[in-house]
Amino acid sequence: MAAQGAMLEEYRSVAHVLQPETAREDARRVIIDENVLRRDSIGGRTWVFKKLGLRYYPRTAPRATEAFTRAAQLESDPAQVALLAYTMVAWQDGLVYLLGSEWLVQKLRIPDYSAKTADILDELDYLASSKAPVIGTWGKKTIDSVAAHYLSLLRDCGFATGSLRKEIRSPYVSPEVVLFGTRLILGGGESAAAVPQHSLFKVLGLTPGDVIDALTELHAEGRITFAVQGNVAHIALKEAHSN
Repeated sequence: MAAQGAMLEEYRSVAHVLQPETAREDARRVIIDENVLRRDSIGGRTWVFKKLGLRYYPRTAPRATEAFTRAAQLESDPAQVALLAYTMVAWQDGLVYLLGSEWLVQKLRIPDYSAKTADILDELDYLASSKAPVIGTWGKKTIDSVAAHYLSLLRDCGFATGSLRKEIRSPYVSPEVVLFGTRLILGGGESAAAVPQHSLFKVLGLTPGDVIDALTELHAEGRITFAVQGNVAHIALKEAHSN
């Protein structure tokens, strides 16, 4: 996050040529070897691949990479693709996850709330003194860059509008995005009962009721099997296939 935000433009430029099962290897080939992004140097190509890889093709999470690539390729709405990307970044990046659950979710509840870089800097200072001491070891340049890029990520993924000051807003999160988040949670070894109240959906601005409504809609469409009674939930996912 200190180096770049969501990098959606770069992602979209290569997304259509990736196979879900080999997305990381495919991205390496087209970015570094074929230079589809037209970078001037091998160093520039390697930098882009490294940053995209951390966000969307992590070496340590091949199943998440495959699920994200399939979901993004099946989604025709650019706004929902951006939310899929945000979900993937939040799942991979602890700071985006932390800021989402500690800062963003509160601001989404405030009508017409506008944020600037200084607001994120204040939140990072608070987190450094409470939940994430490692932030306190970062230099000022890094902190400033993280704050600016975080707000840019929110804008690019649909949670904010504006330039210098960004008005925080709650975007429409489709059942497809909820389905992808559910795949990540269950794929991470957590139980179906944990899904509706999971913090991953909290950083998307969703309540447990929102998640249950989306899963119920997916069940009605025959795309999953879902039932909930009290605190007990049952979810059975079906295999997804790209077009």
